[in-house]
Amino acid sequence: MTKRIITFAGMLMMLILVQGSFSEESMEPSMQHGKGMEMRMDKSRCPHCGKMMDGMHKQKQDRKGSMDLEDHFFDVTKLLLSQQEEFKLTDKQRSDIMKLKMNLKKEFLRKNAEIEILKMDIGMGLMEDKVDAKSVKSQMKKVSSIKDEKAEALVDAIVSIKGMLTSDQMMKLKKNMME
Repeated sequence: MTKRIITFAGMLMMLILVQGSFSEESMEPSMQHGKGMEMRMDKSRCPHCGKMMDGMHKQKQDRKGSMDLEDHFFDVTKLLLSQQEEFKLTDKQRSDIMKLKMNLKKEFLRKNAEIEILKMDIGMGLMEDKVDAKSVKSQMKKVSSIKDEKAEALVDAIVSIKGMLTSDQMMKLKKNMME
């Protein structure tokens, strides 16, 4: 009985340690799958857009002082849609940006749910008396793959947004983001 309790306690500790080491917050940015586009912040300006670090940008900073490009993308689309008159967006541009934003949000919700389920499965697999390392590693690779898919979808969305805007609109956007 004592041996089973000690074994269970050891497995529980290993699970806690593995989950902690597997979390993105504990990984170096270069090790984070799907987070390779994470940016380090300069003291007061966003390195992507040059905007002063206030308002939305500060809210998006995490404990390490970085901002995710995903958050930045959604901030930019929010800005474009909320100030569509200033940017002189056509009805088609507005509609296309809205559709792109909503489709990406839905896709990310699905992928994030898949990741959470896989993480739960990994945890359950590690709690087994005999851990199937091959299965656990396979599930970890699936998590990484899904994060990579998210990053690729984000790059495609950014390219699409830039393709939708005229050069004047892009200049206004950059100017607005610098303020």
